[in-house]
Amino acid sequence: MTEHTPGPWEKKYDPSTHRIEVNAPDDGRCVCFIHVPPATGFDVCEANARLIAAAPETAAERDRLREINAELLAALSPLLEGWQAFKDSHGNQTDAYYKLAKGQHAAWEKVAFICAKAKGQG
Repeated sequence: MTEHTPGPWEKKYDPSTHRIEVNAPDDGRCVCFIHVPPATGFDVCEANARLIAAAPETAAERDRLREINAELLAALSPLLEGWQAFKDSHGNQTDAYYKLAKGQHAAWEKVAFICAKAKGQG
């Protein structure tokens, strides 16, 4: 996959051309032009330009959250596996450890659901 133009990006309106330019000021690259037709109005086009200009920060935040998600999943998975191991052949959890954590049953069920979802299984 090709890398995008590094951020930050900024937007500037040029009233003489009726367009908004989104560019990377550090290297002068133009990312895109947004034509501002009178029928659409400036506000809609400016909102679109803001969204486009925020793309590098949005991608960085997505990557950061993916990393956190992976860390949380790695931390929770062994706990979940240990909890699930306390089930007998009928699916009942009869071990003394389960009895100590009986009030946490719903929380562990939620952990199981979230881990499955993070793994693409839920």
